[in-house]
Amino acid sequence: MKTTRDSIFIVFFPALILILLTSSLVVSNPNGISGRTKKTMSAGCSSCHNFGTGINGIIEGPDSVEAGQTAIFTITINFPGSVNGGVDIAAKRGTLAPGASSSFLKLLNGELTHKNPIQFTTTISLDFNYTAPVTAGTDTLYANIDRNYPGVWNYVDNRGIKIYSSIGIVGGETPAGYFLSQNFPNPFNPRTVISFGLKNPGSVRISIYDVTGKEIVVPLNSKMLPGVHSVEFRGDDLTSGLYFYVMDVTGGGLIVFRETKKMILIK
Repeated sequence: MKTTRDSIFIVFFPALILILLTSSLVVSNPNGISGRTKKTMSAGCSSCHNFGTGINGIIEGPDSVEAGQTAIFTITINFPGSVNGGVDIAAKRGTLAPGASSSFLKLLNGELTHKNPIQFTTTISLDFNYTAPVTAGTDTLYANIDRNYPGVWNYVDNRGIKIYSSIGIVGGETPAGYFLSQNFPNPFNPRTVISFGLKNPGSVRISIYDVTGKEIVVPLNSKMLPGVHSVEFRGDDLTSGLYFYVMDVTGGGLIVFRETKKMILIK
């Protein structure tokens, strides 16, 4: 004859097993998976998830990175609610590392994926490190995201990156005019990149000034060809504060372009 205790066990034990099984399947691959981005395939996570639009993300970071240097990128994931999910992030040419989000991400087969199911609470941002290849050109970051089990998945828009030498041409197209871009990153510590464009060949001088108007360093003073160029500036020996950078372009003995922009060094 079965006792009340036996009956409770018979009912409770299968339910406990079901809870344990489903909790281990919070995402299709609770310990992460690689090879699911547009870099290597078009099927994504369809083996365990349905394609959907209920979750989306974006990769943010600098548009250009110096060859061989490391920059911080962020994948921001949006979902209306609180669920668990996972990611797969890949680079076409460069290398990736978890960076500040190492508690969430790990490296698997050269790609970044989740260590454990990540809780998506409306919006979550995960930082990761990207190291550019040693040769100039272009690169692409890929990612996809999934939620729950079986849940849904979808791709994140690819992120293109220009890879440049410390002083060199970023793009092959000749701009329609002259321009000086805002340095990136800004604020910076201790390095930043200043990009500019020339419609004609000319002598380019970029000068850095402090708030008193004193010229403190000249990162570039050279004859340049038409195109989009970048130069690195490092403030290792400077104190935190506001600085100005001025670009003068000289052609035929005359200044044909001059522009000034602000930048902030924070240590």
